[in-house]
Amino acid sequence: MKQQGFTLVELLVVVAIIGVISAVAMPLYKEHVDNARRSQAKGALVAFATRIERHYAETGSYEKDSDGNKISADDIFYSEIPQGASGADRDYILSIEDSGTDDETYLIKATANGAMAGDGDFSLSSTGVKAWGSTSCWEKSC
Repeated sequence: MKQQGFTLVELLVVVAIIGVISAVAMPLYKEHVDNARRSQAKGALVAFATRIERHYAETGSYEKDSDGNKISADDIFYSEIPQGASGADRDYILSIEDSGTDDETYLIKATANGAMAGDGDFSLSSTGVKAWGSTSCWEKSC
């Protein structure tokens, strides 16, 4: 009587094939997810810049409210990406950097957090200067 089923060698070949496919696919998937998170941060910075310009039109100041109190990102926009996330679930944290005594300019920043920690921070200035980590643009190669 002939036995039905798979031999141990056949099973090992299948496991090896799955391992090779996984070894190739996982880094590509992670890079794709990281790119999506970076795009979300860049989009939020542009939206934040639009909102801070509106705030300036309403109050005449980038850094203060109509009563002269210093503002934070939460006062005029949301401060976490993705919106509503908390703790380690936040990929980036938005903030308004202190520009010293000059209230005519601003620098907004998306600080890498959680899964994106160590990836580099994005920033956007009132003059349109963009930076990612130590590069002077928002792309990997400038």
